Amino acid sequence: MSEAPQELKRIDWSKMPKDTAIRILWDDDDFIRYFSHVSDGSPQFFLNGGTSLSAESHTDSFKGATYKIIENDWKPWFGGECPVPEGLIIEVMFQSLENPVVIPFTFSSKGINWNVNGGQGRVLAYRILGVAEGWAE
Repeated sequence: MSEAPQELKRIDWSKMPKDTAIRILWDDDDFIRYFSHVSDGSPQFFLNGGTSLSAESHTDSFKGATYKIIENDWKPWFGGECPVPEGLIIEVMFQSLENPVVIPFTFSSKGINWNVNGGQGRVLAYRILGVAEGWAE
C-alpha cells in the first residue's frame, strides 16, 4: 500500500526579505528578478533586474508563473526580528572571538537569536540558499 503524498507547506511571501533573488519560470521564459513586496496576495518583483537600491521602482507580478528561490548574496544584519519566513534554507554568519563563523540552518531559523546587539554570538549576516524539503514557493 503506497502512502498518500504529503501536502507541501507554503512559504509566507509577506515575510520574504526585499531584494531576494528569485528565478521565475513564466510561459517559455526563465529569468531572475528581485522580490519587492506582496500585493493582493501575489508576490511583486522589481522590473529589469532592479532592486530597492536602484532607480527602477516599478514592479510586476507574473500570474501563473513558477517561482524558485535561488542562492542569494550575503545580507548584513543589524538586529531585529527574524528577517526570513519559515521554510527557507539559510546560512548565518556569527561573530566569534577571532573570525566570523558560518553555520548552515535548514528548515527553521527559530533557534537563532536575531536580536543580539553585540559581542560573541551576534548575527553579522545571513544569506538565503533555497527552500527546505517539504516546503513550496
